[in-house]
This record gives sequence, structure tokens and C-alpha cells, in this order.
Amino acid sequence: MSDLTSASMFDYDARPVTPQVAIVGLRASSVGYQLRDFLSRNGVPYEWVEIDDTERVHTLLDGSDLGPDHLPICILPDGSRLPIATVEAVATGLGLVSLPELAEYDLAIVGAGPAGLAAAVYGASEGLRTVAVEAVAPGGQAGTTSMIENYLGFPQGISGGELATRATAQARRFGAEVLLARPLVDIARDGLGYLTRLSDGAEVRSRGWSWTSSVNEP
Repeated sequence: MSDLTSASMFDYDARPVTPQVAIVGLRASSVGYQLRDFLSRNGVPYEWVEIDDTERVHTLLDGSDLGPDHLPICILPDGSRLPIATVEAVATGLGLVSLPELAEYDLAIVGAGPAGLAAAVYGASEGLRTVAVEAVAPGGQAGTTSMIENYLGFPQGISGGELATRATAQARRFGAEVLLARPLVDIARDGLGYLTRLSDGAEVRSRGWSWTSSVNEP
């Protein structure tokens, strides 16, 4: 069984779109769920294919004999395959992972939910060299909410995905960087500033930092 899924983050009118990514796996797989959640929250249309859908699996994998030990398998837009796929590997393959552009920032923000993106907008608009680090996708947990009715400035409400898209664009317009798909590993003093280490080994140096991530997130 397969299904086509398109996230609403960049597709407000919900018209059908062509999947960019295909994932073959077991629906009960926790890693498979993480991949689907990551793609949905980042607005990447994907096709989910159950491993027992032999006809579709055979078509996607060109008859390759890849057993359960290789699941989940992700097929990227360029046709390349990622066996035992992880969120970080898929994010890298899709070009969603970027390195910090500066050697040092004035402000590093942990979390790019509404609070983190607001901090990025205000910091960057005041001329601070600003970077926000997000483990999954812009908008954080709020980005998955179908309707937010108590957010300042939107009396008729706004979807979490649209709010995340607008806030991210606004932060970047002021010059803030938003680094995605890299959970925080550690923050430590570094001379007069701070050193933030990310899961892929990237390091962010800053004069100050702000924690805006949910207590339930890394």
C-alpha cells in the first residue's frame, strides 16, 4: 500500500503535487515515522510505500534485492537511494543542511519555533549577526498546528505552517541564518562567548545565546 503526502507548509491551496521523495519501509517503524514527520514539516512532498507492496517496491528499486535490514530506504529526486535512511542523511541529500556562514555571531538562538523566529527577526533587524538552530523544521511543534487563533496580529487565525513560512522568510530577509535538521549537542563557554555544537559536528560561536526550544525537544 502506498500513499501520497504533501505538506501544507508551502502549499496553502492544497492542490495535488508530484512527490519529490519516496520512502520504502514498515509503517510501524519509528525511524520511518521520523522521516515522514521531517518531510511533512519541511514541506517536501513524498510517497510512502509499504514494503509488502511488492509491485511498487519492485518499480522503485528496479528489482534490487534489498532486505528488511536496509529499511527504511529513501529514494531522492535525483534517483539516488539511501538505505537505512536517517533524518540527517535525507536532509543532507535534499540540500536542506547548510554550514554556518560566519565564524562568529552576536546571537545564537536554539529553536526556530514562533519564539525563536521572532527572536531572530528582532535580533537581525537590530543589526545583530543572528543564527537560529532547529532540530527538525521551522515553526517547531507549532508548525504542525492546523490553526493558531491566539497569535498576535492574526485576528482570524493562521495555520502553523504558514506562520512558520512567513516568519522564516522575514528572519532571512533581515539577514538571519536558520540552520535546520541538526539537533543541539552542547553549549559551552568559549572565552568571552559561547560555543554551540550540533549533531553533525558543526560549531557555532556567538557572543550570546537564547534558548527558545520546547522542553520536549532536544
